[in-house]
Amino acid sequence: VTRGLASHLPTEVAIVATDLIARMLELAARLGTVRPVTWQQADAMQLPFEDSSVDIVACQFGVMFFPDKAKAFAEARRVLRPGGTLVFNTLPRDGWLSRIE
Repeated sequence: VTRGLASHLPTEVAIVATDLIARMLELAARLGTVRPVTWQQADAMQLPFEDSSVDIVACQFGVMFFPDKAKAFAEARRVLRPGGTLVFNTLPRDGWLSRIE
């Protein structure tokens, strides 16, 4: 998701990519993006951002691992500016392969 955003958003749009696991961020930073991205370790239950400070929160395949989904969604709402957007995706409970068969 981060590489896609970096490829399509104007360079004046700041992108902060987060993950709970530092090694994942190190790998992502090594792979790089077409433009600068800030890589920051963060816990979705306690985001390190000010209230109403971001326009978009995007999460790919993270929601299914949150130990407290309601708390994580409340954190996303807290950091979003009024009118901000939360986008996320997840796999179905029975896995995506079963949907293809």
